[in-house]
Amino acid sequence: MISNLHCQDSLKPKIKQLIDGSLKKLKLNISAHCLRICKIVTSFKKISTLIKNQKIISPTKNTPEVILDPKGIIKMTGRLIPENAIEFFNPIDEWISDYFKYPADITTVEIRLEYINSVGSRFLLNLIHKIAHDYLKKNNNKFLINWYYKDEDEDMLEKGRFFSLDLDIPINLIKII
Repeated sequence: MISNLHCQDSLKPKIKQLIDGSLKKLKLNISAHCLRICKIVTSFKKISTLIKNQKIISPTKNTPEVILDPKGIIKMTGRLIPENAIEFFNPIDEWISDYFKYPADITTVEIRLEYINSVGSRFLLNLIHKIAHDYLKKNNNKFLINWYYKDEDEDMLEKGRFFSLDLDIPINLIKII
């Protein structure tokens, strides 16, 4: 009986070592699983945010159609002569603020305006500034601006150049023939 106790006592450190090693492995496995679950939850939140946040603003005679696509497209087409620029741009600002919580790898802004007044110009300049200098500086996502203008429309070409210089960002000036 005494030799059995002695033998068991000599095994205690080995048993403790095995148990400690197993616990360590178990903790690592649990940590790895928790990390995977967190990534899945984050992905799910991102997907659900993107799905529910697609927005299309219909054009009027004074405001452009605006397409805000969570796949990375922000598009304005038409005339930008808003009677109430704050009212027009607020929902766009809100969407963009939500979008940049989980932006696409590449965000493309497409400006296809046939005319823009000074108020619209100021608000659009501010919007693009926020995107380029505030939101995108926080992460390393890519950003493109395509500024479309008609072949004979020197005013819109000059506005595109002005935006590029003023914001100190490259803008692709694309002639529509």
